[in-house]
Amino acid sequence: MQDGSYRSVPPFSNNRIDPSLYSKAALNIAAKLPKSNDPCGLVTFGNRTKTNSYQAVGRVDYQLTANQSLFGRYLVTPIKTPNPFNTFTPHNILNTRTDGADNLNQSLTIGDTLLMGPNAVQSFRFAYNRAAAHRIGAEFFSYCDMGIKIDCTYAKTRTGVLTVMGGFAFGNGSTVDDNRYKTYTYQFNDDVSLVRGNHQFSFGGNFMYAFHDDFTHFVSGGTMTFTGQATGVGMADFLLGNLSQLTMGGPARNYVGQHTFAAYGTDTWKATRKLTLNYGIRWEPYLPQRMVDGRVYSFDYSRFQLGIKSTVYKNAPAGFYYPGDPGFPDKSGIFRKWANFAPRVGFAWDFKGDGRTSIRGSYSYSYNYVSAQWHEDPIASPPWANITTIQSVSLDDPWANFPGGNPFPVIQGANARFTSFGNFQSVPYNIQTPTVSSWNLSVQRQVSSWLASVSYIGNVATHVWVQKQIDPAIYIPGGACTINGVPYNPRVLLHPIPTKGGDSFLKIRLKED
Repeated sequence: MQDGSYRSVPPFSNNRIDPSLYSKAALNIAAKLPKSNDPCGLVTFGNRTKTNSYQAVGRVDYQLTANQSLFGRYLVTPIKTPNPFNTFTPHNILNTRTDGADNLNQSLTIGDTLLMGPNAVQSFRFAYNRAAAHRIGAEFFSYCDMGIKIDCTYAKTRTGVLTVMGGFAFGNGSTVDDNRYKTYTYQFNDDVSLVRGNHQFSFGGNFMYAFHDDFTHFVSGGTMTFTGQATGVGMADFLLGNLSQLTMGGPARNYVGQHTFAAYGTDTWKATRKLTLNYGIRWEPYLPQRMVDGRVYSFDYSRFQLGIKSTVYKNAPAGFYYPGDPGFPDKSGIFRKWANFAPRVGFAWDFKGDGRTSIRGSYSYSYNYVSAQWHEDPIASPPWANITTIQSVSLDDPWANFPGGNPFPVIQGANARFTSFGNFQSVPYNIQTPTVSSWNLSVQRQVSSWLASVSYIGNVATHVWVQKQIDPAIYIPGGACTINGVPYNPRVLLHPIPTKGGDSFLKIRLKED
């Protein structure tokens, strides 16, 4: 095995490891573990937590006139949980896996109801919601403090999760600066109901603006795993510094804004004494989420084949393009969908007209939207967070043999670095809005004082967003790939997978020689 990768592991005499082969960094970490009097090193410990939470709500109603009323409601819910390591067990690093929390949720609603006549009602609503979550990480030591040649710019007093299979684990994904999540929404609704003869018409619309801003450090401290793949025992791999896998990246910011608006109209029609019909339609154009700081990209296989590169990021592989490149859709990466119409229809039929037997049915077509959290994978890609995974390396110097050297701290801007083995998640420009069709049919019959009911309910989802990997791993017996007997090792291995209806992500993994 090469120097800087796994340290050479000779046959061990009497199944024992010579202490001179131990990793200095591993010994430094082991010295931080809680001590045990058990002959096998067993440590028994608890993880104390303490949560303080309460909820307060207030409401005001005001009758402005005989025909108009106003109301306001405010709800607040704080949640506070101190970090258990920092507060209760500062000498046991095994308790660093658990975060503390300082969260605050708030909601404000203001409403106005106006009677415009004996058969007309207008309702206006404004809603504001804010959710702020603060994950408080443990503060102890960094990998640099343990003598590991690794960048600690983003984690000066903590580590990522270190796991030894069959042994111990410590660290977490939050830093002293901590992971923070903030979501704000502003929504306006206006609805009008009119009764005209046998019809009750309802129409209205809503507008909402929402943005989500989170700043996370899930792997910026370095996530390490010792599986035992070198010696067969996780603890032996750890002491020898045989690191099975390291995943590391810079801080990730998910800053998303989105506008939505919709309009609808429905009619409930008493067609006959026995039959009532309900039908309507909702117009709900899809305005895709917009990455405020431009952290979004797309990949096109045909551009890759032609060798076309981005004009924004000079080191980006061919086929990728970003906001500022010709033809890129603003800062969303997805085209708007204006023709999103959602119809619905239903009926209620008094079969015999005696009020004892009824048949009801309905069908609706609706659109569904993804949350802002799904952007967390794309923003972690190069050139921003640059999350990178390497395997079978030395604990003391894990980046020693990495092409180009240690890729951290992350370089931002036009000359940003794109590391080998980067993971990318691309979304087609014309991806369809997820939809759901729902229908039901029920028959109800009153028999004496009993009510018998039989119902059928069904739904189907279409245009569901899923991931399909472009270059899945291919098992090759013997570990050698040849073409006409000549060894073949491509610089970039890409296998396009056709997608039906443009509803699939393209997941790409770039591989350097």
